[in-house]
Amino acid sequence: MPKELAVALAKCEERIQAVADAMPPPQEMGAALTMAYMTWPRLYVIHVGNSRCYLQRGAMLEQITTDHTLAQQLVESGVLPPHESTTSRLSSVLWNAIGGGLDDLKPEVHKATLQADRDISMLLQAQEPAQEACRKLVEAANSAGGTDNITVIVARFLRMPLEPAAGVEVAANSEMTAANVS
Repeated sequence: MPKELAVALAKCEERIQAVADAMPPPQEMGAALTMAYMTWPRLYVIHVGNSRCYLQRGAMLEQITTDHTLAQQLVESGVLPPHESTTSRLSSVLWNAIGGGLDDLKPEVHKATLQADRDISMLLQAQEPAQEACRKLVEAANSAGGTDNITVIVARFLRMPLEPAAGVEVAANSEMTAANVS
């Protein structure tokens, strides 16, 4: 796993545990985390909990993470039929999460080689604010059949001079926005 992901995961674990420790008992506070690190064309995903990450190639949408719930464990062991896992009361009980009093974190790590999608690429190439690009991508996802929890993050990195002018402070030079539709 890239060092940056391991460091980020450890910091998340420390922060959640610190907040839980400051609360009165019971202190079982946990969180799911799915994060990605990209260096084109490589994508690294680290995952714990029941947030999901999908990879779409053409018309094929593949879930690349596995839910870390008791319901999913029962499905994998053959005790619970897959179609019942989403409605089971165990579908929200995590066996692997950041914090939550769990001492043995077992992150999933995935590596993928990315390919450009022509439709998404055309939307992103437009010279418009990131917020507008997010709105259009959410609209496109809904038009393509999306019904729930569509999240889009667009980051636009603007060129920076190689050397800042003397006495000029260089500020963060990026534009990032996210759209989440539930």
